[in-house]
Amino acid sequence: MVVEKKVFVHLYRNLIRTSKQFPYSFREFSLRRIRDAFREGRNETDPVKVQKNFEKAQETLQLIQRQTIINKMYTKGNLVVENKGPKENVDSALKKAH
Repeated sequence: MVVEKKVFVHLYRNLIRTSKQFPYSFREFSLRRIRDAFREGRNETDPVKVQKNFEKAQETLQLIQRQTIINKMYTKGNLVVENKGPKENVDSALKKAH
């Protein structure tokens, strides 16, 4: 079975979307690994290797989905680098730390 490009694109988007549910450090790591893996396999023409890459990406998506569910069960507060509010929010977070 030859995997179509649009199926790979859909899988890639699902991986990215699901990875964005991770906490900051895991999120950045997983996004980088996903992008690197897809760039590496982008020009692959061997149907067997393409199928293996697709299956591995599907397994990775399932793993990330399970892990994000587990992470949601044991949530902690956001890191300072994750705050997207005004500068005052960062300043108040720093004052609380001291």
